[in-house]
Amino acid sequence: MKITKYGHACLLVEDDNRRLMIDPGSLTKLPAKLDNVAVVIVSDEHYDHFSIDNLKAILDQSPDVHIYTTAVVADHLTANNINCQAIVGHQVIDSGGFKLDLNEVDHAIVHGSSPCRVLTVKVDDWLYYASDSFVPTTAKVKVLAIPTSGPWFKTTTAIDYANAITAEYLIATHNGLNSDIGNQVIHNSMVSHIKNKQFVYLVDGESHQFN
Repeated sequence: MKITKYGHACLLVEDDNRRLMIDPGSLTKLPAKLDNVAVVIVSDEHYDHFSIDNLKAILDQSPDVHIYTTAVVADHLTANNINCQAIVGHQVIDSGGFKLDLNEVDHAIVHGSSPCRVLTVKVDDWLYYASDSFVPTTAKVKVLAIPTSGPWFKTTTAIDYANAITAEYLIATHNGLNSDIGNQVIHNSMVSHIKNKQFVYLVDGESHQFN
């Protein structure tokens, strides 16, 4: 499986001829080549995860793409004549050659209460991504994608979260709000306290092959 990171919180997952994209939001400049994308998951209604313009760009090259998202985002997409499936509760779906485990949970608290609902995402047994939350998975996965910035982010919580999940690799995402120096400080702090995982840092447009 190859993972490419784009912008703030967008991940492109490729395995053989299968392509899946997560959270092509407004803080992401998409690549020119967007054909053969079978699945798009929009995990959060906030603009850093959700962009109608980026979804339309994907649809222009991959018109048969299946889009899975929250109920709020689904309402926006339906109003713009974009087909999608809203995920309510917990659903396991086979789509585009991927087995998707999608779970609706509360967004991490910024202050007082959760601002919205988000989707945690498990792709096959390869990748787990909890969107803007620290809701763990009990499954063993190859790669854990972990947020490393945000108004709700706290380093100590992220470290405890990462240590609670069984994974071989850790990649940083949701980190476009940090400066380069800020990302280095956060990552160094996390690496020194996270156990039994290899930290792979991807810059915008960089890929890594996970075997």
